[in-house]
Amino acid sequence: GDRTKKLQELIGNALAAKDGQGDFIWEARSKINDEFLSEGVRVFTDAYYAKADKKKPEKTSVLIFISPSEVEVCVQAIKELWDEPKEVTKKDAETSKTREGIASIVKKRKEYDKKVKIKVEGGAGAQSGSDETQDQGDDKSEDSTKDDKRPKLKVDDEIKDRIKRAQITDDIALFGRMLAEQPGRNTDGSCQVAHPISTHKVDMEFDFYTAVDDLNPKEEPGAGMMGVVRFNSACYYRYALVDRDQLARNLASKTERTNGAWIQALETNDYEESDKVIEAFLEAMVYAIPTGKQNSFAAQNLPSFGLFVRRKDGVPISLANAFCKPVRSTKDADDLVGLSV
Repeated sequence: GDRTKKLQELIGNALAAKDGQGDFIWEARSKINDEFLSEGVRVFTDAYYAKADKKKPEKTSVLIFISPSEVEVCVQAIKELWDEPKEVTKKDAETSKTREGIASIVKKRKEYDKKVKIKVEGGAGAQSGSDETQDQGDDKSEDSTKDDKRPKLKVDDEIKDRIKRAQITDDIALFGRMLAEQPGRNTDGSCQVAHPISTHKVDMEFDFYTAVDDLNPKEEPGAGMMGVVRFNSACYYRYALVDRDQLARNLASKTERTNGAWIQALETNDYEESDKVIEAFLEAMVYAIPTGKQNSFAAQNLPSFGLFVRRKDGVPISLANAFCKPVRSTKDADDLVGLSV
């Protein structure tokens, strides 16, 4: 998946790509402009994900972790919700109501924004002195609540469930996802990763570097730039755990509870996909090497020792406390890595 605030752009691009040979985008653009279409995507993301950023409305106010399959569902949902009013009949009710489409909400938003603008400009020009100051203060108050009063798209429960079912990818199933404005679609992470700690005392080193301007004349000595980089060299202990049951539930979308108990039981085939993810995770723990500053330090070091523990029950246990007393070498021939193990 991708973690981004550019959710509208991501969905908009997928919408255009999907309809390169289709009818929705081109039919919509024959009636409206690209700005209207972009605003339509924003209406959708406001309702189903998070409000748009006030200063940069083309972005969401928070980062969203979204999977490719979820983007596909959003594209289809926008097509369905665009301008087709939907009759919604509540259970055990004789009356039905019409849910407005995205295009209708966009038009209403534009009308609302226009009225607010006229009201603000009219109020500022009609008042003076203390009255003007008072009105301007009121205008600011109105402006701060403007987003809350703008017309909104009502959430369709069926589409909401569709998005929820599509959201799970391996990385989201492992590390979870939180949507502050959509708490019902949060995913509890099944993986915990601790910060690596050194097994022994570490002294920080300082690399003072300079870069000379090669085209400077000899009579102009000095560096073109200079700086200091801090670094250290140590034997690190790294710890992580994966809750196999939680991972299997996330991937199988069996995470609903009632009175604290799971509604759906896990089956044998639910573990097949989770075990593949765990295998890939363990491989990454061994072979994935950080890429930062590699051209400066070439820290291409694989782990010297790995201990994998599978527990059927009980609580997970980190061995970090083993290094409360730091490892110390007493002889020149001592190996800090060996002593740490």
